[in-house]
Amino acid sequence: MKSKTSLVSWLVTLGLLFSSRAWGNTDAPLEYRHSAWSIGLTFKNHILRSPQENNFLGTAAAIQLGRTYVYHRWIAGLSLDVLTGPYESPERQNIVVDFTGTGASGYIGYGLSGEPTLQSGTLDYGLILNLGYGDMIGRSVSQRVRTSEDDEPVNNWVMRINDFSIAPAIFVSWLKPARPEGNSPELLVTRIEGVFVHFGALFPIQTKYKLQYDQGESTFNDNGDLKGHTWFLAITALIGV
Repeated sequence: MKSKTSLVSWLVTLGLLFSSRAWGNTDAPLEYRHSAWSIGLTFKNHILRSPQENNFLGTAAAIQLGRTYVYHRWIAGLSLDVLTGPYESPERQNIVVDFTGTGASGYIGYGLSGEPTLQSGTLDYGLILNLGYGDMIGRSVSQRVRTSEDDEPVNNWVMRINDFSIAPAIFVSWLKPARPEGNSPELLVTRIEGVFVHFGALFPIQTKYKLQYDQGESTFNDNGDLKGHTWFLAITALIGV
């Protein structure tokens, strides 16, 4: 009889212990999500020139997939980029060029509106610093038009560009309030956490090109640095799960 009584009392004590912990957890502060996946589209206008007039000019675009972190007034992110364009002809060669490539970019920014957090559900703004790397290859999709009887057309025109740039910029954001961490159905629903837009100019830290093409029976090679800037407008949606 005593053994049964002691067993019951032990089970009651254990139950009270677990229940006290459970009730205590209700007073624990909630943990909130501060990161989300991101998908973005960046529009660019390249104005990069070389002394040899093998320039990199025109409009381009990039599709970006990455991860963004927001904490109080700070926002930071990393992405992998799919690059395309520009499609305009280099100034020295009257040909149409198709540029494609890949890259990576990162940024860190700080909100200036005075709100306690960027995830306030209201329009916000601030300053941001971007770093970007791109590896692009452009190939001719047409021949140069003859300008005289002695002028040979250009064939197999290929230009490769390695670009490492820095960009001071401004941003505008509209981000929803952060959701608590948890496994309940309403917290596991995928939603758009907000939209983030930044605008500025990319300046080359080191941007180099290598050029090769055939003209007549000769093959020409050239390489050098590109100087100038690139205007850009980036629109990013944050997707939380």
